[in-house]
Amino acid sequence: MQRYIDGVLSGDILAGRLVRLAVLRHVVDLQRAGRRGFVFDERPAIEAIEFIERCCRHSVGTFAGEPFLLSPWQKFVMWNLFGWRRKDTGVRRYRKALIEIARKNGKSTFSAALALLLLVFDRPVEPGAEIYCVATKEKQAQIVHREAKRMVQRSPALRRRLRVLQKSITYPQLDSFFQPLGSDSDSTDGLNTHAVVMDELHAWMPRHRGLYEKLTTAGGARQQPLVIAITTAGDDRSIIYEEERDLAVRVLESAVTGEVVSDIHFAFIASIDYPGDQPCWECTKRRVLKKRRIRRCRACKGKELVPPDDPFDESCWPKANPNLCISVSLEYLREQANEAKQKPTALNSFLRYHCNVRVTSTEKAIRPELWAAAAGDLTDPPDVPACGAWDLGRSDDWSAIALVWPFYDGDGEIDRYEIRTWSFTCEARAEELCNARVQQWIDAGLLEVHWGDQVDFGAIRDKILELNEQYQVTSWAYDPTFSQQLAQELLNEHGLNVFKFTQAAKFYNEPIRTFLRCLARKQIRHDGDPVLAWQAGNLTIRRNWRDEWMPDKVASDGKIDAMVAVLMAFSECLFQEHQAERSVYEERGIRML
Repeated sequence: MQRYIDGVLSGDILAGRLVRLAVLRHVVDLQRAGRRGFVFDERPAIEAIEFIERCCRHSVGTFAGEPFLLSPWQKFVMWNLFGWRRKDTGVRRYRKALIEIARKNGKSTFSAALALLLLVFDRPVEPGAEIYCVATKEKQAQIVHREAKRMVQRSPALRRRLRVLQKSITYPQLDSFFQPLGSDSDSTDGLNTHAVVMDELHAWMPRHRGLYEKLTTAGGARQQPLVIAITTAGDDRSIIYEEERDLAVRVLESAVTGEVVSDIHFAFIASIDYPGDQPCWECTKRRVLKKRRIRRCRACKGKELVPPDDPFDESCWPKANPNLCISVSLEYLREQANEAKQKPTALNSFLRYHCNVRVTSTEKAIRPELWAAAAGDLTDPPDVPACGAWDLGRSDDWSAIALVWPFYDGDGEIDRYEIRTWSFTCEARAEELCNARVQQWIDAGLLEVHWGDQVDFGAIRDKILELNEQYQVTSWAYDPTFSQQLAQELLNEHGLNVFKFTQAAKFYNEPIRTFLRCLARKQIRHDGDPVLAWQAGNLTIRRNWRDEWMPDKVASDGKIDAMVAVLMAFSECLFQEHQAERSVYEERGIRML
Protein backbone atom coordinates (compact mmCIF):
# COMPACT_ATOMS: atom_id res chain seq x y z
CA MET A 1 0.00 0.00 0.00
CA GLN A 2 2.85 2.35 0.74
CA ARG A 3 4.01 2.01 -2.88
CA TYR A 4 0.69 3.42 -4.09
CA ILE A 5 0.77 6.27 -1.57
CA ASP A 6 4.34 7.21 -2.46
CA GLY A 7 3.63 6.84 -6.18
CA VAL A 8 0.66 9.20 -6.09
CA LEU A 9 2.51 11.83 -4.05
CA SER A 10 5.60 11.67 -6.25
CA GLY A 11 3.67 11.68 -9.51
CA ASP A 12 4.89 8.24 -10.60
CA ILE A 13 1.25 7.10 -10.46
CA LEU A 14 -0.97 9.39 -12.52
CA ALA A 15 -3.85 10.72 -10.43
CA GLY A 16 -6.13 13.72 -10.43
CA ARG A 17 -5.91 16.53 -7.92
CA LEU A 18 -8.69 15.21 -5.66
CA VAL A 19 -7.17 11.72 -5.48
CA ARG A 20 -3.80 13.27 -4.61
CA LEU A 21 -5.52 15.27 -1.89
CA ALA A 22 -7.13 12.07 -0.53
CA VAL A 23 -3.68 10.48 -0.29
CA LEU A 24 -2.18 13.63 1.17
CA ARG A 25 -4.94 13.77 3.78
CA HIS A 26 -4.14 10.21 4.86
CA VAL A 27 -0.44 11.04 5.20
CA VAL A 28 -1.13 14.26 7.07
CA ASP A 29 -3.55 12.49 9.42
CA LEU A 30 -0.88 9.93 10.26
CA GLN A 31 1.04 12.85 11.75
CA ARG A 32 -1.76 14.88 13.27
CA ALA A 33 -5.00 12.89 13.74
CA GLY A 34 -3.75 11.26 16.94
CA ARG A 35 -4.30 14.57 18.73
CA ARG A 36 -7.97 14.34 17.72
CA GLY A 37 -8.43 10.82 19.06
CA PHE A 38 -7.80 8.68 15.97
CA VAL A 39 -5.20 6.03 15.24
CA PHE A 40 -4.33 3.98 12.17
CA ASP A 41 -4.16 0.19 12.58
CA GLU A 42 -2.83 -1.79 9.62
CA ARG A 43 -4.12 -5.15 10.87
CA PRO A 44 -7.88 -4.73 10.25
CA ALA A 45 -7.12 -3.00 6.93
CA ILE A 46 -4.97 -5.91 5.75
CA GLU A 47 -7.58 -8.43 6.96
CA ALA A 48 -10.34 -6.61 5.06
CA ILE A 49 -8.32 -6.63 1.83
CA GLU A 50 -7.42 -10.30 2.26
CA PHE A 51 -11.06 -11.24 2.89
CA ILE A 52 -12.14 -9.82 -0.46
CA GLU A 53 -9.22 -11.23 -2.43
CA ARG A 54 -9.56 -14.72 -0.88
CA CYS A 55 -13.32 -15.08 -0.56
CA CYS A 56 -14.83 -13.01 -3.39
CA ARG A 57 -14.70 -13.98 -7.05
CA HIS A 58 -15.69 -12.31 -10.28
CA SER A 59 -18.90 -13.75 -11.71
CA VAL A 60 -19.30 -12.16 -15.15
CA GLY A 61 -17.17 -10.96 -18.03
CA THR A 62 -13.56 -11.72 -18.85
CA PHE A 63 -12.56 -12.42 -15.24
CA ALA A 64 -15.52 -14.69 -14.37
CA GLY A 65 -14.50 -17.31 -11.82
CA GLU A 66 -11.20 -15.64 -10.95
CA PRO A 67 -10.41 -14.18 -7.50
CA PHE A 68 -11.33 -10.51 -7.08
CA LEU A 69 -7.88 -8.97 -6.86
CA LEU A 70 -8.30 -5.37 -5.80
CA SER A 71 -6.76 -2.58 -7.85
CA PRO A 72 -4.38 -0.24 -6.00
CA TRP A 73 -7.03 2.49 -5.75
CA GLN A 74 -9.51 0.01 -4.26
CA LYS A 75 -6.95 -1.13 -1.73
CA PHE A 76 -6.37 2.49 -0.77
CA VAL A 77 -10.10 2.94 -0.13
CA MET A 78 -10.14 -0.23 2.00
CA TRP A 79 -6.94 0.85 3.76
CA ASN A 80 -8.64 4.02 4.95
CA LEU A 81 -12.16 2.75 5.67
CA PHE A 82 -11.02 -0.20 7.76
CA GLY A 83 -7.62 0.94 9.02
CA TRP A 84 -8.55 4.23 10.68
CA ARG A 85 -9.94 3.66 14.18
CA ARG A 86 -11.09 5.62 17.20
CA LYS A 87 -8.37 5.47 19.82
CA ASP A 88 -10.71 5.01 22.79
CA THR A 89 -13.10 2.33 21.47
CA GLY A 90 -11.30 0.73 18.51
CA VAL A 91 -14.31 1.10 16.22
CA ARG A 92 -14.02 2.50 12.72
CA ARG A 93 -13.36 6.22 12.38
CA TYR A 94 -15.31 6.89 9.20
CA ARG A 95 -19.11 6.92 9.20
CA LYS A 96 -19.67 8.25 5.67
CA ALA A 97 -17.75 7.70 2.44
CA LEU A 98 -18.11 9.12 -1.05
CA ILE A 99 -16.40 7.10 -3.78
CA GLU A 100 -16.78 8.80 -7.13
CA ILE A 101 -15.25 7.31 -10.25
CA ALA A 102 -15.92 7.10 -13.99
CA ARG A 103 -18.23 4.51 -15.48
CA LYS A 104 -17.05 0.94 -16.15
CA ASN A 105 -14.41 1.02 -13.43
CA GLY A 106 -15.87 -1.81 -11.38
CA LYS A 107 -18.19 0.10 -9.02
CA SER A 108 -20.85 -2.64 -8.83
CA THR A 109 -18.35 -5.42 -8.18
CA PHE A 110 -16.53 -3.38 -5.54
CA SER A 111 -19.85 -2.42 -3.90
CA ALA A 112 -20.93 -6.07 -3.72
CA ALA A 113 -17.63 -7.13 -2.13
CA LEU A 114 -17.81 -4.30 0.42
CA ALA A 115 -21.34 -5.31 1.39
CA LEU A 116 -20.31 -8.96 1.94
CA LEU A 117 -17.32 -7.87 4.00
CA LEU A 118 -19.52 -5.71 6.23
CA LEU A 119 -21.98 -8.61 6.58
CA VAL A 120 -19.50 -11.37 7.41
CA PHE A 121 -16.12 -10.06 8.48
CA ASP A 122 -16.52 -6.62 10.01
CA ARG A 123 -14.44 -5.93 13.10
CA PRO A 124 -15.58 -5.61 15.81
CA VAL A 125 -18.41 -8.07 15.13
CA GLU A 126 -21.90 -6.55 14.84
CA PRO A 127 -24.63 -9.11 15.70
CA GLY A 128 -27.92 -8.63 13.87
CA ALA A 129 -26.34 -6.36 11.27
CA GLU A 130 -28.62 -4.92 8.61
CA ILE A 131 -26.83 -4.17 5.34
CA TYR A 132 -28.68 -2.46 2.49
CA CYS A 133 -27.81 -1.61 -1.06
CA VAL A 134 -30.02 1.34 -1.94
CA ALA A 135 -30.86 3.09 -5.21
CA THR A 136 -33.67 5.28 -6.48
CA LYS A 137 -35.36 2.12 -7.80
CA GLU A 138 -35.20 -1.33 -6.22
CA LYS A 139 -34.44 -2.76 -9.67
CA GLN A 140 -31.27 -0.66 -9.77
CA ALA A 141 -30.28 -1.74 -6.25
CA GLN A 142 -30.67 -5.39 -7.27
CA ILE A 143 -27.75 -5.03 -9.70
CA VAL A 144 -25.26 -4.91 -6.82
CA HIS A 145 -27.25 -7.45 -4.81
CA ARG A 146 -27.24 -9.95 -7.70
CA GLU A 147 -23.49 -9.53 -8.04
CA ALA A 148 -23.11 -10.27 -4.32
CA LYS A 149 -25.28 -13.41 -4.66
CA ARG A 150 -23.14 -14.67 -7.53
CA MET A 151 -20.01 -14.03 -5.44
CA VAL A 152 -21.45 -16.13 -2.62
CA GLN A 153 -22.35 -18.97 -4.97
CA ARG A 154 -18.83 -19.05 -6.41
CA SER A 155 -17.05 -19.00 -3.02
CA PRO A 156 -16.96 -22.23 -0.95
CA ALA A 157 -16.08 -20.26 2.19
CA LEU A 158 -19.06 -17.93 1.82
CA ARG A 159 -21.49 -20.66 0.73
CA ARG A 160 -20.89 -22.50 4.01
CA ARG A 161 -21.87 -19.45 6.07
CA LEU A 162 -24.47 -17.56 4.04
CA ARG A 163 -27.94 -18.38 2.74
CA VAL A 164 -28.93 -16.84 -0.58
CA LEU A 165 -32.62 -16.01 -0.92
CA GLN A 166 -34.45 -14.17 -3.68
CA LYS A 167 -34.20 -10.74 -2.06
CA SER A 168 -31.81 -11.35 0.79
CA ILE A 169 -28.45 -12.81 1.73
CA THR A 170 -28.55 -13.93 5.36
CA TYR A 171 -25.85 -14.83 7.87
CA PRO A 172 -27.67 -17.13 10.36
CA GLN A 173 -24.73 -17.32 12.78
CA LEU A 174 -25.05 -13.59 13.57
CA ASP A 175 -28.69 -13.14 12.51
CA SER A 176 -27.56 -10.56 9.94
CA PHE A 177 -28.73 -9.91 6.38
CA PHE A 178 -28.02 -7.95 3.19
CA GLN A 179 -30.96 -6.72 1.11
CA PRO A 180 -31.66 -4.40 -1.86
CA LEU A 181 -33.82 -1.35 -1.21
CA GLY A 182 -35.31 1.40 -3.36
CA SER A 183 -37.61 4.35 -2.99
CA ASP A 184 -40.31 2.14 -4.52
CA SER A 185 -39.78 -0.70 -2.02
CA ASP A 186 -42.68 -1.80 0.16
CA SER A 187 -41.29 -0.20 3.31
CA THR A 188 -38.33 1.92 4.26
CA ASP A 189 -39.40 2.59 7.84
CA GLY A 190 -38.02 0.98 11.00
CA LEU A 191 -34.52 0.46 9.62
CA ASN A 192 -31.63 -0.23 11.99
CA THR A 193 -28.74 -0.06 9.58
CA HIS A 194 -25.22 -1.25 10.22
CA ALA A 195 -24.12 -0.30 6.70
CA VAL A 196 -25.70 1.24 3.62
CA VAL A 197 -24.26 1.19 0.10
CA MET A 198 -25.89 3.94 -1.97
CA ASP A 199 -25.65 3.17 -5.66
CA GLU A 200 -25.33 6.03 -8.19
CA LEU A 201 -25.95 8.93 -5.83
CA HIS A 202 -26.05 11.31 -8.81
CA ALA A 203 -29.49 9.90 -9.71
CA TRP A 204 -30.99 10.88 -6.34
CA MET A 205 -33.34 13.81 -6.91
CA PRO A 206 -34.98 16.15 -4.37
CA ARG A 207 -37.99 13.83 -4.19
CA HIS A 208 -35.67 11.15 -2.72
CA ARG A 209 -34.65 13.41 0.16
CA GLY A 210 -36.91 11.58 2.63
CA LEU A 211 -35.37 8.19 1.86
CA TYR A 212 -31.87 9.65 2.02
CA GLU A 213 -32.49 11.14 5.46
CA LYS A 214 -33.98 7.87 6.77
CA LEU A 215 -30.92 5.93 5.66
CA THR A 216 -28.32 8.36 6.96
CA THR A 217 -29.98 8.55 10.39
CA ALA A 218 -30.96 4.88 10.78
CA GLY A 219 -27.65 3.74 12.31
CA GLY A 220 -27.83 5.69 15.56
CA ALA A 221 -28.10 2.52 17.65
CA ARG A 222 -25.06 0.88 16.01
CA GLN A 223 -21.51 1.15 17.33
CA GLN A 224 -19.91 1.86 13.93
CA PRO A 225 -22.50 2.57 11.23
CA LEU A 226 -21.22 3.23 7.73
CA VAL A 227 -22.89 4.87 4.71
CA ILE A 228 -20.99 4.44 1.45
CA ALA A 229 -22.08 6.34 -1.67
CA ILE A 230 -20.51 4.98 -4.86
CA THR A 231 -21.34 7.02 -7.92
CA THR A 232 -20.32 8.62 -11.17
CA ALA A 233 -20.29 12.41 -11.49
CA GLY A 234 -23.68 14.10 -11.63
CA ASP A 235 -25.11 17.39 -12.76
CA ASP A 236 -26.88 20.34 -11.19
CA ARG A 237 -30.25 18.56 -11.05
CA SER A 238 -29.20 16.31 -8.17
CA ILE A 239 -29.14 18.56 -5.13
CA ILE A 240 -28.32 15.66 -2.80
CA TYR A 241 -25.29 14.66 -4.87
CA GLU A 242 -24.09 18.26 -5.09
CA GLU A 243 -24.32 18.68 -1.32
CA GLU A 244 -22.35 15.50 -0.63
CA ARG A 245 -19.72 16.21 -3.27
CA ASP A 246 -19.17 19.80 -2.17
CA LEU A 247 -18.65 18.60 1.40
CA ALA A 248 -16.31 15.85 0.19
CA VAL A 249 -14.17 18.34 -1.74
CA ARG A 250 -13.92 20.56 1.35
CA VAL A 251 -12.89 17.52 3.39
CA LEU A 252 -10.15 16.68 0.89
CA GLU A 253 -8.92 20.25 0.65
CA SER A 254 -8.65 20.37 4.45
CA ALA A 255 -5.38 18.49 3.99
CA VAL A 256 -4.00 21.74 2.55
CA THR A 257 -5.93 24.35 4.48
CA GLY A 258 -5.44 22.71 7.87
CA GLU A 259 -9.14 23.15 8.66
CA VAL A 260 -10.83 20.16 10.31
CA VAL A 261 -13.99 19.96 8.19
CA SER A 262 -15.09 16.47 9.26
CA ASP A 263 -13.25 13.56 10.81
CA ILE A 264 -15.97 11.04 9.97
CA HIS A 265 -16.15 11.64 6.21
CA PHE A 266 -13.92 9.80 3.75
CA ALA A 267 -13.77 10.80 0.08
CA PHE A 268 -12.12 9.37 -3.01
CA ILE A 269 -12.94 11.30 -6.21
CA ALA A 270 -11.16 10.14 -9.36
CA SER A 271 -11.52 12.81 -12.03
CA ILE A 272 -9.52 14.60 -14.66
CA ASP A 273 -8.52 18.12 -13.64
CA TYR A 274 -11.16 19.99 -15.62
CA PRO A 275 -12.18 22.77 -15.82
CA GLY A 276 -10.19 25.52 -14.15
CA ASP A 277 -6.51 25.95 -13.39
CA GLN A 278 -5.22 24.12 -10.31
CA PRO A 279 -2.46 24.99 -7.84
CA CYS A 280 0.91 23.46 -8.61
CA TRP A 281 1.00 20.06 -6.88
CA GLU A 282 4.66 20.20 -5.97
CA CYS A 283 4.13 23.54 -4.22
CA THR A 284 1.10 22.18 -2.38
CA LYS A 285 2.74 18.93 -1.31
CA ARG A 286 5.97 20.50 -0.09
CA ARG A 287 4.17 23.27 1.78
CA VAL A 288 1.99 20.77 3.67
CA LEU A 289 4.40 17.95 4.38
CA LYS A 290 7.38 20.16 5.21
CA LYS A 291 5.28 22.92 6.80
CA ARG A 292 7.02 25.55 4.72
CA ARG A 293 5.34 28.39 2.87
CA ILE A 294 6.69 27.57 -0.59
CA ARG A 295 4.79 29.47 -3.28
CA ARG A 296 6.92 28.49 -6.26
CA CYS A 297 9.10 25.57 -7.15
CA ARG A 298 11.28 24.24 -9.93
CA ALA A 299 8.67 21.69 -10.99
CA CYS A 300 6.25 24.37 -12.18
CA LYS A 301 9.02 26.69 -13.48
CA GLY A 302 7.82 29.62 -11.46
CA LYS A 303 4.13 29.26 -12.34
CA GLU A 304 1.64 28.99 -9.51
CA LEU A 305 -1.13 27.37 -11.59
CA VAL A 306 -1.14 24.46 -14.00
CA PRO A 307 -3.61 24.34 -16.92
CA PRO A 308 -6.67 22.06 -16.91
CA ASP A 309 -6.60 18.68 -18.63
CA ASP A 310 -7.74 18.25 -22.21
CA PRO A 311 -10.56 15.66 -21.99
CA PHE A 312 -9.55 14.30 -25.41
CA ASP A 313 -5.94 13.72 -24.33
CA GLU A 314 -5.58 9.98 -23.69
CA SER A 315 -2.74 10.55 -21.25
CA CYS A 316 -5.10 12.08 -18.66
CA TRP A 317 -7.82 9.40 -18.86
CA PRO A 318 -6.27 7.20 -16.11
CA LYS A 319 -7.01 10.00 -13.64
CA ALA A 320 -10.75 9.27 -13.92
CA ASN A 321 -10.35 5.63 -14.96
CA PRO A 322 -7.85 3.97 -12.59
CA ASN A 323 -9.10 0.61 -13.89
CA LEU A 324 -8.13 1.55 -17.46
CA CYS A 325 -7.15 -1.57 -19.42
CA ILE A 326 -8.57 -3.71 -16.61
CA SER A 327 -12.35 -3.27 -16.54
CA VAL A 328 -12.57 -0.45 -19.09
CA SER A 329 -10.75 -0.68 -22.41
CA LEU A 330 -8.75 2.08 -24.07
CA GLU A 331 -10.47 1.35 -27.38
CA TYR A 332 -13.89 1.91 -25.79
CA LEU A 333 -12.83 5.31 -24.42
CA ARG A 334 -11.41 6.27 -27.81
CA GLU A 335 -14.75 5.50 -29.44
CA GLN A 336 -16.61 7.58 -26.87
CA ALA A 337 -14.15 10.47 -27.25
CA ASN A 338 -14.49 10.44 -31.04
CA GLU A 339 -18.29 10.58 -30.74
CA ALA A 340 -17.98 13.53 -28.34
CA LYS A 341 -15.80 15.34 -30.88
CA GLN A 342 -18.33 14.82 -33.65
CA LYS A 343 -21.51 15.45 -31.63
CA PRO A 344 -21.62 18.47 -29.32
CA THR A 345 -24.49 16.92 -27.36
CA ALA A 346 -22.27 13.92 -26.54
CA LEU A 347 -19.53 16.08 -24.97
CA ASN A 348 -21.28 16.47 -21.62
CA SER A 349 -21.90 12.73 -21.46
CA PHE A 350 -18.24 11.99 -22.18
CA LEU A 351 -17.08 14.48 -19.56
CA ARG A 352 -19.50 13.16 -16.98
CA TYR A 353 -19.41 9.40 -17.46
CA HIS A 354 -15.85 8.82 -18.68
CA CYS A 355 -13.88 11.81 -17.30
CA ASN A 356 -15.97 11.96 -14.10
CA VAL A 357 -16.47 15.71 -14.38
CA ARG A 358 -19.52 17.29 -12.78
CA VAL A 359 -21.51 19.04 -15.50
CA THR A 360 -24.57 21.22 -15.79
CA SER A 361 -27.89 19.98 -17.16
CA THR A 362 -27.52 22.44 -20.04
CA GLU A 363 -25.12 21.84 -22.89
CA LYS A 364 -24.21 23.70 -26.06
CA ALA A 365 -26.18 22.26 -28.94
CA ILE A 366 -24.42 23.39 -32.12
CA ARG A 367 -20.72 23.75 -32.83
CA PRO A 368 -19.89 26.83 -34.96
CA GLU A 369 -18.05 24.82 -37.61
CA LEU A 370 -21.01 22.47 -38.01
CA TRP A 371 -23.38 25.38 -38.46
CA ALA A 372 -21.06 27.13 -40.91
CA ALA A 373 -20.87 23.96 -43.02
CA ALA A 374 -24.65 24.09 -43.49
CA ALA A 375 -24.57 27.49 -45.22
CA GLY A 376 -25.46 27.56 -48.90
CA ASP A 377 -27.71 28.99 -51.60
CA LEU A 378 -31.42 28.60 -50.90
CA THR A 379 -33.97 27.70 -53.54
CA ASP A 380 -35.59 30.93 -54.73
CA PRO A 381 -38.45 30.81 -55.20
CA PRO A 382 -39.08 27.52 -53.38
CA ASP A 383 -41.51 25.23 -55.15
CA VAL A 384 -42.66 23.36 -52.02
CA PRO A 385 -44.92 24.43 -49.13
CA ALA A 386 -43.31 25.82 -45.99
CA CYS A 387 -44.04 25.68 -42.28
CA GLY A 388 -43.66 28.85 -40.27
CA ALA A 389 -43.32 30.00 -36.67
CA TRP A 390 -42.84 33.17 -34.72
CA ASP A 391 -41.47 33.90 -31.26
CA LEU A 392 -42.36 37.21 -29.56
CA GLY A 393 -40.30 38.62 -26.71
CA ARG A 394 -41.36 40.88 -23.89
CA SER A 395 -40.32 44.50 -23.45
CA ASP A 396 -36.73 45.29 -24.62
CA ASP A 397 -36.41 41.68 -25.85
CA TRP A 398 -35.97 40.25 -29.35
CA SER A 399 -38.50 38.56 -31.62
CA ALA A 400 -38.15 36.34 -34.67
CA ILE A 401 -39.97 34.68 -37.55
CA ALA A 402 -38.81 31.48 -39.23
CA LEU A 403 -39.81 29.49 -42.31
CA VAL A 404 -38.72 25.91 -43.00
CA TRP A 405 -39.10 24.18 -46.37
CA PRO A 406 -38.79 20.37 -46.63
CA PHE A 407 -37.34 19.08 -49.92
CA TYR A 408 -37.65 15.42 -50.96
CA ASP A 409 -35.64 13.25 -53.33
CA GLY A 410 -37.05 11.06 -56.11
CA ASP A 411 -37.80 8.24 -53.68
CA GLY A 412 -39.88 10.43 -51.40
CA GLU A 413 -37.18 10.55 -48.72
CA ILE A 414 -36.16 13.83 -47.14
CA ASP A 415 -33.26 15.43 -48.99
CA ARG A 416 -32.86 18.66 -47.01
CA TYR A 417 -34.60 21.35 -45.01
CA GLU A 418 -34.03 24.95 -46.03
CA ILE A 419 -34.51 27.59 -43.35
CA ARG A 420 -34.78 31.37 -43.39
CA THR A 421 -35.33 33.70 -40.45
CA TRP A 422 -36.11 37.35 -39.74
CA SER A 423 -35.02 38.89 -36.43
CA PHE A 424 -36.34 42.03 -34.72
CA THR A 425 -35.15 44.21 -31.85
CA CYS A 426 -35.92 47.64 -30.41
CA GLU A 427 -33.92 50.80 -29.87
CA ALA A 428 -34.12 50.70 -26.05
CA ARG A 429 -32.73 47.16 -25.84
CA ALA A 430 -30.52 45.83 -23.07
CA GLU A 431 -27.22 47.69 -22.68
CA GLU A 432 -25.10 44.61 -23.37
CA LEU A 433 -26.78 44.34 -26.80
CA CYS A 434 -26.01 47.93 -27.77
CA ASN A 435 -22.66 46.99 -29.27
CA ALA A 436 -20.86 47.40 -32.58
CA ARG A 437 -21.73 43.92 -33.82
CA VAL A 438 -25.47 44.38 -33.33
CA GLN A 439 -25.31 47.85 -34.89
CA GLN A 440 -23.51 46.37 -37.89
CA TRP A 441 -26.33 43.88 -38.37
CA ILE A 442 -28.87 46.72 -38.18
CA ASP A 443 -26.96 48.83 -40.70
CA ALA A 444 -26.75 45.86 -43.09
CA GLY A 445 -30.50 45.26 -42.88
CA LEU A 446 -30.05 41.84 -41.27
CA LEU A 447 -31.73 42.88 -38.01
CA GLU A 448 -34.84 45.05 -38.05
CA VAL A 449 -34.99 47.64 -35.25
CA HIS A 450 -38.21 49.17 -33.96
CA TRP A 451 -38.59 52.50 -32.20
CA GLY A 452 -39.06 52.57 -28.43
CA ASP A 453 -38.53 49.98 -25.75
CA GLN A 454 -40.52 47.13 -27.29
CA VAL A 455 -40.69 45.25 -30.57
CA ASP A 456 -43.69 46.40 -32.60
CA PHE A 457 -46.09 43.45 -32.65
CA GLY A 458 -48.07 45.16 -35.42
CA ALA A 459 -44.99 45.12 -37.64
CA ILE A 460 -44.48 41.45 -36.82
CA ARG A 461 -48.09 40.76 -37.85
CA ASP A 462 -47.61 42.56 -41.17
CA LYS A 463 -44.42 40.60 -41.87
CA ILE A 464 -46.17 37.30 -41.16
CA LEU A 465 -49.00 38.23 -43.55
CA GLU A 466 -46.47 39.28 -46.21
CA LEU A 467 -44.58 35.98 -45.93
CA ASN A 468 -47.80 33.97 -45.87
CA GLU A 469 -48.85 35.60 -49.15
CA GLN A 470 -45.41 35.31 -50.75
CA TYR A 471 -44.81 31.64 -49.88
CA GLN A 472 -47.02 28.57 -49.52
CA VAL A 473 -47.12 28.46 -45.72
CA THR A 474 -49.34 25.61 -44.58
CA SER A 475 -49.26 26.33 -40.83
CA TRP A 476 -47.81 28.73 -38.29
CA ALA A 477 -46.61 27.68 -34.81
CA TYR A 478 -46.25 30.18 -32.00
CA ASP A 479 -45.23 30.49 -28.36
CA PRO A 480 -48.47 31.43 -26.55
CA THR A 481 -46.71 33.38 -23.77
CA PHE A 482 -46.87 36.75 -25.56
CA SER A 483 -48.61 35.76 -28.82
CA GLN A 484 -52.12 34.69 -27.87
CA GLN A 485 -53.76 37.91 -29.04
CA LEU A 486 -51.76 38.05 -32.29
CA ALA A 487 -52.56 34.41 -33.02
CA GLN A 488 -56.31 35.01 -32.54
CA GLU A 489 -56.15 37.99 -34.88
CA LEU A 490 -54.32 36.04 -37.59
CA LEU A 491 -56.75 33.15 -37.26
CA ASN A 492 -60.06 35.05 -37.05
CA GLU A 493 -59.38 38.04 -39.29
CA HIS A 494 -56.92 36.64 -41.84
CA GLY A 495 -57.66 32.92 -41.88
CA LEU A 496 -54.12 31.70 -41.16
CA ASN A 497 -53.68 28.16 -39.88
CA VAL A 498 -52.04 28.79 -36.49
CA PHE A 499 -50.92 26.24 -33.93
CA LYS A 500 -50.13 26.87 -30.25
CA PHE A 501 -46.73 25.32 -29.46
CA THR A 502 -46.61 24.77 -25.70
CA GLN A 503 -43.18 25.57 -24.29
CA ALA A 504 -42.45 22.24 -22.61
CA ALA A 505 -39.63 19.75 -22.98
CA LYS A 506 -41.91 16.93 -24.14
CA PHE A 507 -42.90 18.99 -27.21
CA TYR A 508 -39.37 20.15 -28.03
CA ASN A 509 -37.65 16.82 -27.40
CA GLU A 510 -38.18 15.19 -30.82
CA PRO A 511 -37.70 18.36 -32.92
CA ILE A 512 -34.37 19.21 -31.25
CA ARG A 513 -32.98 15.69 -31.52
CA THR A 514 -34.10 15.29 -35.14
CA PHE A 515 -32.85 18.76 -36.12
CA LEU A 516 -29.37 18.03 -34.73
CA ARG A 517 -29.26 14.67 -36.51
CA CYS A 518 -30.22 16.34 -39.78
CA LEU A 519 -27.60 19.03 -39.22
CA ALA A 520 -24.93 16.37 -38.71
CA ARG A 521 -26.10 14.58 -41.91
CA LYS A 522 -25.90 17.85 -43.87
CA GLN A 523 -29.67 17.90 -44.39
CA ILE A 524 -30.04 21.45 -43.03
CA ARG A 525 -29.33 24.44 -45.25
CA HIS A 526 -29.43 28.13 -44.33
CA ASP A 527 -28.32 31.30 -46.11
CA GLY A 528 -25.43 32.16 -43.80
CA ASP A 529 -27.28 34.92 -41.94
CA PRO A 530 -24.82 36.01 -39.19
CA VAL A 531 -27.68 37.00 -36.86
CA LEU A 532 -29.05 33.45 -37.03
CA ALA A 533 -25.54 32.00 -36.71
CA TRP A 534 -24.99 33.97 -33.48
CA GLN A 535 -28.28 32.72 -32.04
CA ALA A 536 -27.50 29.15 -33.09
CA GLY A 537 -24.23 29.44 -31.17
CA ASN A 538 -26.14 30.62 -28.09
CA LEU A 539 -28.49 27.64 -28.13
CA THR A 540 -28.02 25.16 -25.31
CA ILE A 541 -29.95 22.08 -24.29
CA ARG A 542 -31.60 21.72 -20.91
CA ARG A 543 -32.59 18.19 -19.93
CA ASN A 544 -35.29 17.24 -17.45
CA TRP A 545 -35.30 14.14 -15.28
CA ARG A 546 -36.89 12.14 -18.13
CA ASP A 547 -33.97 13.14 -20.40
CA GLU A 548 -36.33 15.24 -22.52
CA TRP A 549 -34.63 18.19 -24.22
CA MET A 550 -35.60 21.84 -24.10
CA PRO A 551 -33.94 24.86 -25.77
CA ASP A 552 -32.13 27.23 -23.46
CA LYS A 553 -29.47 29.92 -23.77
CA VAL A 554 -26.00 30.45 -22.37
CA ALA A 555 -26.66 33.87 -20.80
CA SER A 556 -29.27 36.62 -20.61
CA ASP A 557 -27.67 38.48 -23.51
CA GLY A 558 -27.40 35.33 -25.65
CA LYS A 559 -30.57 35.57 -27.71
CA ILE A 560 -32.04 32.40 -29.25
CA ASP A 561 -35.44 33.66 -30.47
CA ALA A 562 -34.72 32.84 -34.12
CA MET A 563 -33.58 29.30 -33.26
CA VAL A 564 -36.66 28.75 -31.12
CA ALA A 565 -38.81 29.83 -34.09
CA VAL A 566 -36.83 27.49 -36.36
CA LEU A 567 -37.40 24.54 -34.00
CA MET A 568 -41.13 25.25 -33.80
CA ALA A 569 -41.41 25.49 -37.60
CA PHE A 570 -39.27 22.37 -37.96
CA SER A 571 -41.61 20.58 -35.56
CA GLU A 572 -44.54 21.49 -37.84
CA CYS A 573 -42.67 19.91 -40.76
CA LEU A 574 -42.17 16.71 -38.77
CA PHE A 575 -45.84 16.66 -37.78
CA GLN A 576 -46.95 16.97 -41.39
CA GLU A 577 -44.55 14.20 -42.42
CA HIS A 578 -46.01 11.95 -39.71
CA GLN A 579 -49.51 12.77 -40.91
CA ALA A 580 -48.56 11.97 -44.51
CA GLU A 581 -47.04 8.66 -43.37
CA ARG A 582 -50.21 7.88 -41.43
CA SER A 583 -52.34 8.59 -44.52
CA VAL A 584 -50.28 6.15 -46.59
CA TYR A 585 -50.80 3.40 -44.04
CA GLU A 586 -54.50 4.14 -43.76
CA GLU A 587 -54.87 3.97 -47.55
CA ARG A 588 -53.33 0.49 -47.40
CA GLY A 589 -55.77 -0.52 -44.68
CA ILE A 590 -53.12 -0.73 -41.96
CA ARG A 591 -54.07 0.62 -38.56
CA MET A 592 -51.48 2.84 -36.92
CA LEU A 593 -50.96 2.00 -33.26
